[in-house]
Amino acid sequence: HALRDTKVFIEEIIRSGAEVGAFVAKPNSLNEKVISEIESLGIAVVREPSETNPPYSYFENSGALERILESESIKARLQGRKLVLVDVGGYFCKPLIASNASCVEAVAGIVEVTTFGHNRYVNSLEQLPVPVISVARSTLKQAESVYVGGSVVRAAEDTLQEAGLSLGGKTCVVVGYGMIGAEIARALQSRNLRTIVTDLSPSQCLLARLRNFETGRLIDVLEEAQLVFASTGTQSVSFHELTGASDGVILFSGGSRAQEFDVAGMERAAQAVVSVNETIKEFQMPWGSKIWLVNNGKAVNFLKDGAPEEIMDLVFAEIAASAEYLITENLPIGEIHELPRGLQDRIADTWLENQEATYSSSMRILDQYDH
Repeated sequence: HALRDTKVFIEEIIRSGAEVGAFVAKPNSLNEKVISEIESLGIAVVREPSETNPPYSYFENSGALERILESESIKARLQGRKLVLVDVGGYFCKPLIASNASCVEAVAGIVEVTTFGHNRYVNSLEQLPVPVISVARSTLKQAESVYVGGSVVRAAEDTLQEAGLSLGGKTCVVVGYGMIGAEIARALQSRNLRTIVTDLSPSQCLLARLRNFETGRLIDVLEEAQLVFASTGTQSVSFHELTGASDGVILFSGGSRAQEFDVAGMERAAQAVVSVNETIKEFQMPWGSKIWLVNNGKAVNFLKDGAPEEIMDLVFAEIAASAEYLITENLPIGEIHELPRGLQDRIADTWLENQEATYSSSMRILDQYDH
């Protein structure tokens, strides 16, 4: 994600003595000022052409990532270095499988950050020629999800207010009770909103029920939903299911790709599409109902810059530690690895110590001010 915290992470990586060969900017979370700042560091930025439709298809189908992989692996071999791929969505899965042996030889492995990418690598383990460390489900990543879930709900609240509406009194459906979905549900529950959870996994529905949420099948709960929050990393709500949604339902995505809702199906079927404001589109459907889509189906939390930077420090520290671990350890291929718990605990302990030191320093300043 081309956001400010990523730029700071890149600067720290360079300061450590590593080289950043290229930065691939995801189209749905792209800050032009940050792009310029990354380029000013002498780093090549690769981005999709603006006319690309659907988004991400350039990275999936154009061969751009294959070319990056080949050129950076050659550079790594010439410098006697190892290449680590930090992936946010499983995009290097196909290029690695298709790459030649000399290219693979320079790659120490992959650090995958998202659940979507984690699942991609899981489904291709038998073909992957390099080891993978996933931080998508780690304890440290869970800390980020707490703030992402809250950010989704805050963005929804602001978006509704801009349209003259409020969260109050609305029936909310949360699609997917994973790390982020659970935090979205909790944030809604804390606002005393009726919150219904639906998940394909009965075990996740059980967990939601034990936390005092209503649960049900998606096609049934959509009939009651006024607000729908989806965060599964896949297309979680099909066009067929949307045909049974209540009139005026408002759709919010918490997934990093614009795929939680079948937007293409909505566009094909709609009799008219009207812009309510800068962030909301109204789809007037042939059966007489209206559907409001927020941020074109892209993650609404990016309207709020996601998690605070001090929380992202945990995730970036784990990414950096995972990259080092790939280089120093001979990890086997054919399985998904995690950073050892001991190293995760060291990161958490350091972060907590810094928090306590910052708090103590702030208290001393306030004490001096009081006197």
